[in-house]
Amino acid sequence: SLLCTVQVKSIQFNSAKVSIVTQNANGPCPLIALVNVLALKDRRRTSADETCQYVLACGKFRHVTDFEFTPALSLFDLLRVNLYHGWLPDPQFVEIQNAIGDLTYNQLVERICDDNSVNRLLLQEFLLENVTQLTYHGLVGLMEAMRDGELAVLFRNNHFHTIHKRKVATDLLFLLVSDSGYVNEPSIVWESFNNVDGSSIFLASDFTVGSPRATTTQQTEQTVSTDAE
Repeated sequence: SLLCTVQVKSIQFNSAKVSIVTQNANGPCPLIALVNVLALKDRRRTSADETCQYVLACGKFRHVTDFEFTPALSLFDLLRVNLYHGWLPDPQFVEIQNAIGDLTYNQLVERICDDNSVNRLLLQEFLLENVTQLTYHGLVGLMEAMRDGELAVLFRNNHFHTIHKRKVATDLLFLLVSDSGYVNEPSIVWESFNNVDGSSIFLASDFTVGSPRATTTQQTEQTVSTDAE
C-alpha cells in the first residue's frame, strides 16, 4: 500500500465548510482528485478495497469521456464520478481526425514509433501541437458534456484535477486549487478554466476574484529593511 502525508485545507463550498486534500509534488494525484470530489459532494464513506496510486489514462480521442477501460479506472465508475479529458482533434482537420480514428493514446504512440506507419507524421503533428493535452474543441466538449453543478475529475497534462461546472459570470469551468503551496491561502480555492493557452485567474470560495496573502511581499520588505540597517 502507498503511505503518504498530505495537508488538508478548509474551504467554503455552497455555504458549507469543507476540508479538501492538497497535492504535493509526488502525491497520488488521481486519488486526491477523487477524494476532493467526494468531499465536495459530502459523501463521507468510500470503499478502501481498491487502492489508486498512479493511473495511466488510456484515453481515446472521439469524446471527452472516451477512455480505454482499465481495472484502475473502474474506481471512478464504482464511486459514480465522471472522468473527463479535453484532448480532442478539431473536426475541421478531417485528415488528422481520420488518422486518429478509434486509437488509444498508447496505440497512437506505437504508430508514431513505427517508421512504416502511413499516418506517422500526422499523428506526431497532433501530439506536438497539443502537448498540454487540451484543445479548443476539447474544451467546448467539456462545457457541453458536463452538467451544471457537476463535480468530476479531469485528466490533463498527465495530472488529475477536480473540475466543477458552475455559472459564474462568463466562466463555466473551474479547477479546484489543491496544490499544497496554497494550503495557507484561504482566498485561493478555485482556478478559472476557460481557455487553452494556460491563462487563468484564482477565485475564492464564493467564486469572486481571490488574491494571495501579502506575506511574501512583507517578508521581502523586511529583508530589504534589515539589509539597509
